Amino acid sequence: MRHEDVAIIGAAGLFPGADGLDDFHRRLRTGYDGIAPPTAERVRLHGAPPGDRYLSLGHLDRIDLFDHAFFRISRREAELMDPHQRLVLQLSHRAVESAGYAVGRLRGSRTAVCLAHTDSLYGTLCPGDDPQGILGTLSAATAARVAYLLDLVGPALVVDTACSSALAAVAQAVRALRCEEADLALAGGVSVQTVLTVRDDREALRGIESPSGSCRPFDARADGTVGGEGGGIVLLKPLHRALADGDQVLAVLKGIAVNHNGYRAASMGAPSQRAQTEVITAAWRDADIDPRTVGYVECHGSATPLGDVVEADALRLAFQGAGVDTPSCVIGSVKGDIGHLGNAAGIAGLLKAVGSVRDGVIHPLAHFTEPNPLIDFGGPLRLRPAGGPWPEGNGLPRRAGVSSFGLTGTNVHAVLEQAPDPRPVGSPPPGVPAAQLLTVSAKSVTALDRYRLRLADFAESTAHDLRTLAHVLNRGRDDHPYRLAVTAADTADLARALRSAPLPAPEDAAEQRPVVLLFSPDAVIPSGDWAESTARAPALADVATVPGAGPRGTTLLRQLALHRLLVSWGLTGAQLVGRGTGAPAVRAVRGELSPE
Repeated sequence: MRHEDVAIIGAAGLFPGADGLDDFHRRLRTGYDGIAPPTAERVRLHGAPPGDRYLSLGHLDRIDLFDHAFFRISRREAELMDPHQRLVLQLSHRAVESAGYAVGRLRGSRTAVCLAHTDSLYGTLCPGDDPQGILGTLSAATAARVAYLLDLVGPALVVDTACSSALAAVAQAVRALRCEEADLALAGGVSVQTVLTVRDDREALRGIESPSGSCRPFDARADGTVGGEGGGIVLLKPLHRALADGDQVLAVLKGIAVNHNGYRAASMGAPSQRAQTEVITAAWRDADIDPRTVGYVECHGSATPLGDVVEADALRLAFQGAGVDTPSCVIGSVKGDIGHLGNAAGIAGLLKAVGSVRDGVIHPLAHFTEPNPLIDFGGPLRLRPAGGPWPEGNGLPRRAGVSSFGLTGTNVHAVLEQAPDPRPVGSPPPGVPAAQLLTVSAKSVTALDRYRLRLADFAESTAHDLRTLAHVLNRGRDDHPYRLAVTAADTADLARALRSAPLPAPEDAAEQRPVVLLFSPDAVIPSGDWAESTARAPALADVATVPGAGPRGTTLLRQLALHRLLVSWGLTGAQLVGRGTGAPAVRAVRGELSPE
């Protein structure tokens, strides 16, 4: 297996109180507390008795909602699907779209699906005599469901290493890419609680669950963890191919390592300092980096009295073993913000770290008052409870580590690096209008209305390149029956156009009809119009003037150039019709005649 840097080109997340991944990162920067008692609606969904007898957790809202028709699933089958399957399917779809890819473009592709999952109690809530309920609650079907419905033919597997499952799934995805078993990979996981934990059960969780109901990583008052729900999916691709294809790169996975405690812990459920030190140093070797360049580590940080101390000691020894003994690395943990996501904890930490290296920020440490006196902060480790800018470096890209340790002894550590600078987007030539045509579609009028309004909010939220948005919307989204199109000169104009655009009537659903291209001798393009077209689409410029071609020859060559441009924009399967002198152009397109 050859070493290969892996790019994270797409990502989607679902976390307590956050409206998507961007909102998750915003909340982490400004202070986040997603832990609260279950709402009355959530208790009702569980069919549990009302009251305040349930433990606080970082809970998701309305996990019962699912657009089954969008994924071509019957309502009955969807009802019998474990919520984990429904959520990873939604997140996988969003992760692909976030990369600027139409989901349909991946059909039949060698895309791996590596997902975390552990046994769920949802099956106990379903009738046992329905065959659809078997696959709906089968752990192995979590990845298979995504691969089947998205038509992905790479490896599809489920990983269960308890709390480290999601980051272990990412490690398996990286391996599939490096071994060339796959060209792309979806990896991550989701965790939801299908049965609420009552306060009377607390004694059974003593030493792990926080009696105070608050998760305080590395704090003197740390007394245990708090449960949480959520998860995320990343879309991975070998870095060199991502750069060559012009993909966005959110961050780079430089290295990743997995090991087990073996018999070196007090019990199978206890942490091992030695094993954690070894997995961290193994990840550094895999990444081929100097540990001095690691500015932040997103720790497992579960806030248990034993776990935090062992983890900090293991990390300190790893740095010291590499010759680093001065304060150089900030540590933190997202569990203080959203709780412990169980088998999905590792993907939450990874997505938090992606935001850190991308945006150059250290997020605040939630619920922190004073350092745990049992942890040595006099060496390479330090805390920045209030957060702030990324530590000043020496011109190298920002680097972060991510740790995830399983209750049964499987440890994972990953090394992230800031993405390379994106290719600059050139400005339009002087005098050329910057207006862009942007298309939006959905599977219902209601969905189209919501989508265009969310897109309008997104266009107004931060600075975006309009041509990039147009490319993603026009090429990176599947075409659905209900559609609208707008033109805009900038993002503010786009937001106004989207909000004011009329919606189609329910009976106006677009049908997939064949496209006919007519090559006609009457389609003479005046030289002035052609000059403006070549300014907007430089690919046409090479046939703007062809010495000796004559009027008919120039028209033919320009028609061929326009056809090539339409194909580059994604037009396929068009029926070609040629009239008069347009007939040779059709033959040239079909390869029956050379343009020369």
